[in-house]
Amino acid sequence: MLLILFSVIEEEKDQDFLIDLFYQYYPLMRKKAYEVTNDYNVVDDLIQDVFLKLIPKTPLLQTMENCEKTSYIIYSIRNMGVDYIRAKKRQKILVSTAQTDDMINQLFNFPTPN
Repeated sequence: MLLILFSVIEEEKDQDFLIDLFYQYYPLMRKKAYEVTNDYNVVDDLIQDVFLKLIPKTPLLQTMENCEKTSYIIYSIRNMGVDYIRAKKRQKILVSTAQTDDMINQLFNFPTPN
């Protein structure tokens, strides 16, 4: 799927750069994403999201040294993982609150809001 997204990039050299970047950093990104989330089910989605954000930054990435590029990519995947965890916690709180409201409504026979 991700490689298909790269095909919409106009410049062939930018496409090649991002494809090479993907193959070079995929194992490291996968490892880091799992370290943050402990969930293999979301790792590839997070990597895809990071690369979608990296596409407009291709010119910047092309000017970076390898160590800078590696740091940039690792921080990006880590931050994406942290954002995922935060969103998951917010969702869990919302679901818990909704379930609590439903239980209160049932206990006290309040009409259920439509």
